Amino acid sequence: MARRRILLIDGESPHRDALARALAVEGHEVQASGISEALGRLETFRPNALVGSEEGLRMVGGRPGLQTVPLIRPVNVEELRRVLRES
Repeated sequence: MARRRILLIDGESPHRDALARALAVEGHEVQASGISEALGRLETFRPNALVGSEEGLRMVGGRPGLQTVPLIRPVNVEELRRVLRES
């Protein structure tokens, strides 16, 4: 799987932090952000993938060339891995 720079956007910090750790173990560079901090992190971290709640993704809007993956609870980590691998 190609290593990605992922900005993980979610307002629920326990879920966000656990998922960030799981993605980092997969070899991805991950920054986790609450919804209110997401725009600032987007500019400084410069990810190539956004993973987040629908609300978080809607807030940052679409970005050309930036893969977006919506999180649906409960999060299926295997499905998330598959989507990141195939993109």
